Amino acid sequence: MIDRRELILKRVVTLLEDTEGVETVARNRGLLDNDKLPAVILLDGDESADKIGRVSRGGMAPTINRMRPEIYILLKDARPPVKNDGAQGTALNNFRMLVCEAIANDAELNTLLGSNGSQQYLGCTTDLKSGGSLSGQMRIDIALSYAFDPTLSPGQVS
Repeated sequence: MIDRRELILKRVVTLLEDTEGVETVARNRGLLDNDKLPAVILLDGDESADKIGRVSRGGMAPTINRMRPEIYILLKDARPPVKNDGAQGTALNNFRMLVCEAIANDAELNTLLGSNGSQQYLGCTTDLKSGGSLSGQMRIDIALSYAFDPTLSPGQVS
């Protein structure tokens, strides 16, 4: 059976790989060495039923599921002794827009999400704050909703 969640995550990875200026894209892994940066890491994240459809007595009912993958942007470390001229924030914001624009405007991704699906930007968190490492990292939080129907036969997409 084709898992639509997996297809959606693979499509997001492809979009991240096509992002201008990104050296490395990885899925479900930890930090990378500075020579592999700038990088984008996609963590699969959580998923929950957003809207429950009809109730089924014989098995699982179709639902609208809400995926919450986490996208991390990692810049080359500019902490001392490397010159840090304050450009890390600008670079993170530029990458954020490139990533969000690619995801929001991709026809193939929107097809995978389906007519009942949706996309939502939930915000971002950076290390550029009091108590942060100031190395130039950002987590982008998005939500991708799609119809999940476990009764479909292999190859079918609702």
